[in-house]
Amino acid sequence: MNTNYHDTIATLYKGMTVMNYHYIACPYSDDDAEVRNQRYLDASKYVAQELLRGVVVYSPIVHCHNLQLMYPTLLPTTFDFWRNID
Repeated sequence: MNTNYHDTIATLYKGMTVMNYHYIACPYSDDDAEVRNQRYLDASKYVAQELLRGVVVYSPIVHCHNLQLMYPTLLPTTFDFWRNID
């Protein structure tokens, strides 16, 4: 990671005591892993842009996609599973 990015993010949130955030909802589930990955990349780009604008965001796709890749036998890719978590 670029340290300038981390410095920028740290500066944006320095001294914050109240946390408001935007919830980013977008499609994820699909039988095709490439489609899921592209949706993750698209969501990640949007989240990064919002963070640089100073907007605090939560995106289940950005925060959980890699967990599903690391633990595919534990975490399914179906909407039925993620609907209850998101």
